[in-house]
Amino acid sequence: MTGSTGTITGSPSRACFALAALVAISLLGCRTPAAPRAAPLRTHEGLNATLWLQTAAEWRAAAFQAYRSAIVHLDLALADPTWSAALEQQGDFSRLPPAVILDMDEAIIRSDRFQASLVADQRPFRLEEWNAWVRSEASVAVPGALEYARHAHAHGVHIYYVTNRNAEVEAESLEILRKLGFPLESGFSDLLTMGEEPGWTSDKSSRRAALCDTHRIIQIVGDNLNDFISGAYTSVAGRRTLVDDHAEWWGTRWIVMPNPTYGGWEGALYDYDRSLPRQEILRRKYEQLDSWK
Repeated sequence: MTGSTGTITGSPSRACFALAALVAISLLGCRTPAAPRAAPLRTHEGLNATLWLQTAAEWRAAAFQAYRSAIVHLDLALADPTWSAALEQQGDFSRLPPAVILDMDEAIIRSDRFQASLVADQRPFRLEEWNAWVRSEASVAVPGALEYARHAHAHGVHIYYVTNRNAEVEAESLEILRKLGFPLESGFSDLLTMGEEPGWTSDKSSRRAALCDTHRIIQIVGDNLNDFISGAYTSVAGRRTLVDDHAEWWGTRWIVMPNPTYGGWEGALYDYDRSLPRQEILRRKYEQLDSWK
């Protein structure tokens, strides 16, 4: 009971109960609703690799380092008519005009924003999405690549762009090279895409062989073992053997750019079987870890 003064009257226990009830009602009436709990962040096996390409100062340093070394050895190659960077080059090529072969994606131009979209949306690679990315012409140059290409061109070296982009997006790919300022002497003849000619498969050996007929290939730049040598779609151990068998060519005739996001190295972990469920691919990747314990 309360009197005219608003004080609580009656027994002490009843007064305490009434006071507690009033406090509870007051607190419930003014309590701010709890914010909804944020959804847990999803993980993706390409997250760190893609962020490394996009944010790491070390990646930029590696790119500059690779292209500065490439320029030094390109000048040495020009002075040595016996020098060739193509295993497909046979016979007397000493009098052929010099050329270099450049891969495109992750070698001279960047597609990490496309990779980032796959990571962010938890999507696998799909060709139609890749072609849409190419048509957007949103790529930018890898640090040091333009400097290298322009140096080669200024010294009379023909530049060929040998890419596993498919022939369907050849026109857009050529426009990207033009827009970024890469040297182009013969237009479409300078760009060799997958499927453009019969026998031009993902293995680039046939395209390198075709160029060897007319030019002395003095350097190759790429980010995938397949950019340099045939038979690269093999086991992890087999790929290492191919590298070791040509150890003296790396950094001189062959300039490799770091790419931890995709490539033959990743496919070798699950026998290049992209039809496998994602969980099975992940399981096989974990099996390849060389753990301390």
